[in-house]
Amino acid sequence: MDRNLALELVRVTEAAALSCAPWMGKGDKIAADDAAVEAMRRTLTSISFTGRVVIGEGEMDEAPMLYIGEVVGNQQGHLRVDIAVDPSRERTCAPRGCPNAIATIAVANEGCFLHAPDMYMDKIAVGSGPGAPSTSARHPPRTSGMWPRPWSSRPKS
Repeated sequence: MDRNLALELVRVTEAAALSCAPWMGKGDKIAADDAAVEAMRRTLTSISFTGRVVIGEGEMDEAPMLYIGEVVGNQQGHLRVDIAVDPSRERTCAPRGCPNAIATIAVANEGCFLHAPDMYMDKIAVGSGPGAPSTSARHPPRTSGMWPRPWSSRPKS
């Protein structure tokens, strides 16, 4: 990935996370989620690419969302990408004033993400190339300290 694009994506998640700050501890998860979604959408429009949301959050739990199929970016330049996004992961944490709320985004070349139906699923990301671990959600890599507890005891999201 282009370093400049990576930094732009950091700005996207940063804007989403910061937009939730006024809603910390106020109990309004819809307002907090809406603030994150709108900040993410607004920041994505400044990036020189044509992006299409292929994995989003919101339809199943009727939350504010960047909807599946939505085109984002300023549609300038040659880069065409698929986007997986969750502007306010663990969306009840921020309104309750709890830790661990996070804004997430993943970008891949157009056509590289699975176009799945709107459903909850386990997700895992690993590097590519020589030496990259072979892994799955059922058999995660166990060679590093990245798993703080046994996989079977991790809470389902």
